[in-house]
Amino acid sequence: EDNLDGYTHKNISIVQPCVIEQPKVNKDIDYLFYGWIEGSERRQRIIAELQEKLNLKICTNILGEEMFNILARTKVVLNIHYYDTSPLELFRISECFSFGCKVVSEGFNPHWSDVSYRQSVDGIFNMATYLSQKMPNYDLSKYDNLEQIKKAIDY
Repeated sequence: EDNLDGYTHKNISIVQPCVIEQPKVNKDIDYLFYGWIEGSERRQRIIAELQEKLNLKICTNILGEEMFNILARTKVVLNIHYYDTSPLELFRISECFSFGCKVVSEGFNPHWSDVSYRQSVDGIFNMATYLSQKMPNYDLSKYDNLEQIKKAIDY
């Protein structure tokens, strides 16, 4: 929404990413970070600190079905920004929620109020530890974007 002023076309609809629940499997991966690390000293530093405290699986350059199988087995995903000022990765978070993962992320977006937001490594560690032990159930029905899509098509 912040970038709408840059578009000359006024017939624009914003549709939030959706969550589509996938079949449940045994969750044997405690913590996961997936994404590109190389080139981001920030990510490298934060992930190195978290690796000292958590049993953290790291996946880079894995996509599609292979990544979906890993997400299905994951309890908690750590969403660490590549840059200091990165936006919240909504599509990644919706993908994680679809596979029943809990997410600890930096940043804030009121639409994704179930995601825990922390800015420090200690905050990320504390929330990740809490979520892996408590595993609260999220109400994913609010992430159904079908009505937004219908409205956008009619617009």
